[in-house]
Amino acid sequence: MPLIDRLASPVFTGWIVEYFGDWGVVNLLMHRVIAANAAGDGVAVVLVQDFGGFNPYLVRRFCMFFGTDFSKVVVSRAFKLEDALAALSAALREGFSRVVVADPYLHLPQDPRRYWEATPLTAGLRALAQGGAEVAVFNRVSRFGSYRPEGGNFHHHSTHVMIRFRKGRRGIRVDLVKHPLKPEETVYIDVKDIYLPRSRPTLTKWVGVA
Repeated sequence: MPLIDRLASPVFTGWIVEYFGDWGVVNLLMHRVIAANAAGDGVAVVLVQDFGGFNPYLVRRFCMFFGTDFSKVVVSRAFKLEDALAALSAALREGFSRVVVADPYLHLPQDPRRYWEATPLTAGLRALAQGGAEVAVFNRVSRFGSYRPEGGNFHHHSTHVMIRFRKGRRGIRVDLVKHPLKPEETVYIDVKDIYLPRSRPTLTKWVGVA
């Protein structure tokens, strides 16, 4: 999506890009991103969710639009924090160049004093990015504040690009919250633009290589 691509770029190897906010919108965008990257050596999808959260039929629909291969989508579902760590390690070990992580901090305790338990998961995301994988994280708003995504301070500082989605009267407000090379910026999109792309684009990576 040109507006979102413009907000995120430039992105370099070793960076983590995160989309967070209204989960319905973020989850829909995640399906589109998965399909757009279902090519080459495939895309690894780590779903840190108990049930639901992933619609293979929607991904297949997007794959048909992009002309990508649905069979290149490899999904691992993590039912607890330990499962998520294992899935990230497997993606790194198997050499996936594209990794999508959904709702990574779902299983964190309700007590913010125990958010240190997220440190190994954030370290796993960093290891993937530093290993050369293109890492896109789709996350919720923190239970302890609307500015940051879920995951605590270490995660906040480890993510290079953060883009927040919020529903509003003018459609979906998209805020560039964090970028090492650019100031904050806001654009507006229509949810229909995610569901129904207006033109058939050339397949490009959503994380660039410097």
